[in-house]
Amino acid sequence: AVLLEMDLVKEADEKSRQLVRLEHKLAPHQHVLEPQPQLHNERDHAHDDDAPPLLQLPAHLSHAGPPSRDSSTTLDAQALADKLIADNERNIKLVQRDMPRTFGNHPLFQDGAAGAQKTYEVLEAYTCYRPDLGYVQGMSYLAAILCLHLDSFGAFRAMVSLMSTRLLFDMYRLEEERTLLYLSVYDSVLRHELPVLHAHFQEIGIDPRMYMVDW
Repeated sequence: AVLLEMDLVKEADEKSRQLVRLEHKLAPHQHVLEPQPQLHNERDHAHDDDAPPLLQLPAHLSHAGPPSRDSSTTLDAQALADKLIADNERNIKLVQRDMPRTFGNHPLFQDGAAGAQKTYEVLEAYTCYRPDLGYVQGMSYLAAILCLHLDSFGAFRAMVSLMSTRLLFDMYRLEEERTLLYLSVYDSVLRHELPVLHAHFQEIGIDPRMYMVDW
């Protein structure tokens, strides 16, 4: 215990000596370290207007007004807006034409029924969400199946998720080359998993293109 106490005393003495040496080194520069008083008098305020601002715009922008609207940019934006409106109107007409043919025998999807109205709303929302794709014939069946089991918002979210897959997106964009590739893969799987059915289809001349995609 005595030895421990002696070590602590030595350590304290060493720290005191280090502090004294540091004070001697800083003494010549003490005036720099001390905070300078802020002097505010009338003479100082007289020159406030001459002081440069903390943040100053470049000379060519400091006195400039709002940027001028380029007429060509305005025309391009207007043309794009007109095209989007025209495409949306075309999509709505296609949806209205397809709705009576979508599960028309089902009570929920007859004209004016709740299911038909919900499906129409989901399709209209999706065409606004993806104007680059718009409405393609056959989407109404997908939306109707979703609306049969989900509310409008849930059906819309599910449709967005499904249509974000490469397979469905390519097919609804009518990407012929990629669609034929998918059909070839399907035909190979069918031949491997259901060889009897595949042979029967081949015998009667049924090709996957006849029933896999509603061209």
